[in-house]
Amino acid sequence: MDHKTVLIVDDDLGLCDNLKDILQDEGYEAFSAATYAEGLSLARELKPKAALLDLKLSDGQGITLLSDLKRLDPDCLCILMTAYADLDSAVVALEKGAIHYLQKPVYSTELLRVLKGAFEAVKLRDQKLHAEEKLQKNEALLKDFLDNANDLIQIVDASGRFIYVNHKWIKVLGYSMEEALKLSISDTIHPDELTHCLDIFRRIMAGETLDTVETLFVAKDGTEICVEGSVSCRLKDGKPVNTRGIFRDITERRHMEKERQKLEAKLQQAQKMEAIGTLSGGIAHDFNNILGVIIGCTELSILHLPEEATVHRFLKQILNACNRATDLVQQILTFGRRRDLERKPLQSSIVIKEALEMLRASLPSTIEIHQNIQSDSGMILADPTQIHQILINLSTNAAHAMRDHGGLLEVSLANVDLDAENADRYSNISPGPYLRLTVKDTGNGMDNAMMKRIFDPYFTTKEPGQGTGLGLAVIHGIVRSCGGGIDVHSKPGKGTTFHIFLPRIDHINVLDETEDMSGLPKGDERILFIDDEKELVRVGQEMLEFLGYEVFTTTSSIDALENFRTHPYNFELVITDMTMPNMSGAELAGEFLNIRPDIPIILCTGFSESITEEKAMDLGIRKFIMKPLAIRTLADTVRKVLNT
Repeated sequence: MDHKTVLIVDDDLGLCDNLKDILQDEGYEAFSAATYAEGLSLARELKPKAALLDLKLSDGQGITLLSDLKRLDPDCLCILMTAYADLDSAVVALEKGAIHYLQKPVYSTELLRVLKGAFEAVKLRDQKLHAEEKLQKNEALLKDFLDNANDLIQIVDASGRFIYVNHKWIKVLGYSMEEALKLSISDTIHPDELTHCLDIFRRIMAGETLDTVETLFVAKDGTEICVEGSVSCRLKDGKPVNTRGIFRDITERRHMEKERQKLEAKLQQAQKMEAIGTLSGGIAHDFNNILGVIIGCTELSILHLPEEATVHRFLKQILNACNRATDLVQQILTFGRRRDLERKPLQSSIVIKEALEMLRASLPSTIEIHQNIQSDSGMILADPTQIHQILINLSTNAAHAMRDHGGLLEVSLANVDLDAENADRYSNISPGPYLRLTVKDTGNGMDNAMMKRIFDPYFTTKEPGQGTGLGLAVIHGIVRSCGGGIDVHSKPGKGTTFHIFLPRIDHINVLDETEDMSGLPKGDERILFIDDEKELVRVGQEMLEFLGYEVFTTTSSIDALENFRTHPYNFELVITDMTMPNMSGAELAGEFLNIRPDIPIILCTGFSESITEEKAMDLGIRKFIMKPLAIRTLADTVRKVLNT
């Protein structure tokens, strides 16, 4: 056969065809086989002068086929191919007579270069060079392979000193070849990994083989390099001579994995808060309806009683409790991030100082409070109750962490300006001016496992009965709803520091709005009042009738529409709940306006994600008010709408 006949044996038929095309274009006569058996049969028939052999075949090993081909023709030029460079396999292949070792993907230039060199080697063998010359050639090919490999390759003697490193190793770790050969493995391993790696070295020298090893190298300039690879021991006469390692730099991959884990953690937190938010919305709707009945009945009772009556004082206390419960509903919605409270410009330094005064009386004397509150700190858009809640929750948690041995609680408030880099560190908030509230303690601190869960609802380190686990979750909801961020630093035994960042508004005109409480505005118009809760209908009717209005009520949106369609001019105002069976308040309002475009409508809701004040106005609704309805709100709103 022609001296340029090449046999290709690989179970990847596409690769075989590609290699055949490359070789035939260069004048080679190429044949291919997909299995060990087919390859051996073709070799017996064709007697090729060169063979490209895949290291792993479906019915046998490439190295085994290599041995068989060399037995058929000792002069056959065998080249091994593999998708993963393995130092031991390369050495064995060369010892078995392979003239080169190619990594997949096999590039045409590299393949042709190797084949050209291989056939030149034939000429050298034809010139009957001495065995030493062939050995030197093989060693040169091996060195070329090792030096040009994309992995870090090192050979270490029994004492742990480097006797060989390749060019990639030199490039990554930053040493010269001369410097490298004066080092031992303890000079290049990260101190945290050294004990573990020395143990691995002893095990390898004892004959153990580890397919996968992951550790940290330290470059000459101190850069940490994460690597993974395999290490094996070379034996001579049954005794360990050296260890051979091949490693891949995975620093960038590990960095990307850490970033992915951070993103996944943020996503999980967002999903948890979304689930809690769905629950809080339902609670808010039902609880506001209940409060509406209590507040309405209480206010009507107060209005019907003289102020000197004994029960008058008790009713006032009930009303105060209901108002606090209303605030609690708003906090639940904020915690669940289902609703933003109506925030106003606030000089938070005043609120912080007031809260600290209250804290002094409630904390044990073993805890010292230091404060650094800048009086000229900027303003923020927030609810004072929420700012008060943030400080109280953080401070009581800090006090709990210092309850056994006492300590120092430091609270500071300052203006800061965050650039893009720093803003991204703090929960990915936007760059700009912020007010930073810092609460620092000298308590027990937290480990990493606890830090990952502190904002989870119901997670607490306190004993049963001492905490609900909602404090930090509520703070998280408040801060995020304000467009701010939270940064936490803590170590076991070293205390904890919370930084709360809230967007600062340094320049704003604050309007002084006062409400006239001299009397309840009344009237005598006819009002259609609609709500699916019977008790709310009854209370609403009594409040409106107390204000002098003629009231028609129904608990059915269908009945309300039929009544209005039959007598559209019997009413001068419609008040409807948003959440109704069969037809929502917004849909019902649309039907009313189709029948009579000039009819004024007030839409009420305890909580709804499907309607906002802006959407209600766009639909032609005159006013949008939140439950529970206090009689002052109801009286003012009704009169304002009717007078418009």
